[in-house]
Amino acid sequence: MRIPIYPADLNPQKGFKRIAKVIHRDWPGPEPVNLSAAREILARCFGYKDYHDVTRSADGWPDDASAPEVEDLRAAILVSLANQLHAESSSISVDLERLTTFVESLPLKVLQTYRLSRANHPEG
Repeated sequence: MRIPIYPADLNPQKGFKRIAKVIHRDWPGPEPVNLSAAREILARCFGYKDYHDVTRSADGWPDDASAPEVEDLRAAILVSLANQLHAESSSISVDLERLTTFVESLPLKVLQTYRLSRANHPEG
């Protein structure tokens, strides 16, 4: 599953970069991650090869590109991060409750794809 990332998401303090800062600040792993590593982690969680792949792909999404429900995305991120944390330190068990709380704290609705979706399909 690849999440549409638009050029606006790559601006400072917006979308993708805002979520990456939360990952950098609150990373639940045994060792902290720098901001660059947080961007790489998030890129993989969103179905990209790396952050460079995200930046290359950003201009290619139509405004009406479909994105998964936020809860489906959270579930995919949880699996991706659990696998990554386990691979990084197989001797340390992953605290799924802590990881779940971390994933639920990610501000995914700031992504342009969800903002466009709400604008095109307002509730009520």
